[in-house]
Amino acid sequence: MAQGFTKIPLVGASCELGQHILHHLQECTTSKFEVVVLRRLHATGRGRESQPGNVDVIVKQVDYTDHNMLVNALRIIEVIVSALSAVAAIQIDPLLLDAGREASVRRIFPSEYTLDILHKSAMTTMGKSNPRVKNAMLFASLAGADSISSTTILSGMFVHFALRGHHDNY
Repeated sequence: MAQGFTKIPLVGASCELGQHILHHLQECTTSKFEVVVLRRLHATGRGRESQPGNVDVIVKQVDYTDHNMLVNALRIIEVIVSALSAVAAIQIDPLLLDAGREASVRRIFPSEYTLDILHKSAMTTMGKSNPRVKNAMLFASLAGADSISSTTILSGMFVHFALRGHHDNY
């Protein structure tokens, strides 16, 4: 049986979805994870991901545009989980992919937690030149890749609404 991923950097841990992912990784009783929260180099103040009680979480500040710094932050990492907002993900997810390849990361979960961007109707509406479509095509092209693979989670457009517990208020 293949061993599961246990060394995970979480990008976007201070965002709403990232907080939920971090919480569940910390509360998991079936596996022990080594979570490294990657945070923007010049972020000010303490992020919500670094509050007391997160003793199993290491926070590393990185400049996402510094390829060598990002590669070094991803060394010995097995899988990247990106929970960035769509605007940040358009720029940062491809940088994570490039650095992850060089650092021998095995899998990446890019920040696409809405709808199937590559669905024919979505591509017709958005157009192939749309940055989100380009990113989705980039990650889809990894299927069968030898060095790194990706998994896209399509949770629906209103995942943030459900995470807030508003599902009973429709």
